Amino acid sequence: MAVTTAPEATADTTRGGPPPTRMQLARGAGVVTAGPLLLALGSLVAPVAAVRRWPDRVHRDRTRRAAWALTGAGLAWPWLYGAVVLPWLRTWGSTGPERRRPWPRDPQTKPFSTNTRAVTVHAPAEEVWRWLVQMAWGRAGWYTARWVDRLLFP
Repeated sequence: MAVTTAPEATADTTRGGPPPTRMQLARGAGVVTAGPLLLALGSLVAPVAAVRRWPDRVHRDRTRRAAWALTGAGLAWPWLYGAVVLPWLRTWGSTGPERRRPWPRDPQTKPFSTNTRAVTVHAPAEEVWRWLVQMAWGRAGWYTARWVDRLLFP
């Protein structure tokens, strides 16, 4: 089967419009980096705070309780992330049989970590393939927000 694309399908349709504002850029950076940065910060500061008993140095009782609550959350967050969030991210949309089966180009030895994500598309493979071959830089573009495309690929 030969796949051809029409000239209008190869045009870069993700460009155009006004450039992103500084607030939009800051928000986008925050969305992308806030979770990992908070995880790293909590993983580093909370154990030190607990061992050095920093929350006990606060004089107001209500503030001290809040400080200990934040310290406890900082201690629990990496464990919660590793036990709940990370497995969900690694298997998003896939079923148990999809995760267990071997896929083309899988290594012969069992890797330390695997990620199997899936999306169910109710369409013939030929129709899906026509959309997939359009997705790339210099073709129909990425399926992202326009400001992300303009920021990363000027």
